[in-house]
Amino acid sequence: MTKVKFEDLFAPGAGERLNNFIPARLQAQTPTPTVIEGMRFQSDGVYDHFESHPSAIVVIVSLTCLGCIDMLPDLNTFASSYEGKFIMICSGADEEIQELVQHFQYPFPVVAMSDTEYTARYGVDATPYVFHLAGGMITHSYSINGIRDLQSLASIVKGAKL
Repeated sequence: MTKVKFEDLFAPGAGERLNNFIPARLQAQTPTPTVIEGMRFQSDGVYDHFESHPSAIVVIVSLTCLGCIDMLPDLNTFASSYEGKFIMICSGADEEIQELVQHFQYPFPVVAMSDTEYTARYGVDATPYVFHLAGGMITHSYSINGIRDLQSLASIVKGAKL
C-alpha cells in the first residue's frame, strides 16, 4: 500500500510522484470498465427504452457529494426544459431517495444504485457524472461540476444532428 507523507508533498519532484499516486482504496480493486462514446449504455434496471429516444440524459449523483446536493434543487427546472428523456441515478438509502423525490417533486425517474455498482458498471469515479445517449448509444460521458455543465451539454446536443 502506498502512502503519501506530508514532507513528500514539498520535496523536489513531488508533483511527478504524486501524479502516479493511486489511493489505497483503488489499488486493490479490479479495473473499472472504460465507457466510450459510441457504446450502448448498460440500461438494465435503469430504463428499458433508451433506444426509442433520440436524446436522453442520465445523471449520476451521490447524496454524499456536495456538488450533487447543490444541483438537486435545479434538476426540476432542467428536466422540464430538456426535450429528451431525463433520468437520475442516485446513491443513497432507499428512504433518503424517496424523501428526496417527494421533497423536490421530481417528475423524472430516480433510480437507486450504490456507488460501488455504478462505478463497476459505468466506470464512474466522480460525481456528479453525466451520460448523453442517442438511441441508447453513448455520445457524451464525463464528470460535471453542477447544473451549468448539465445545461451546456443539453444545449450542445440540442444543436447537434443526432
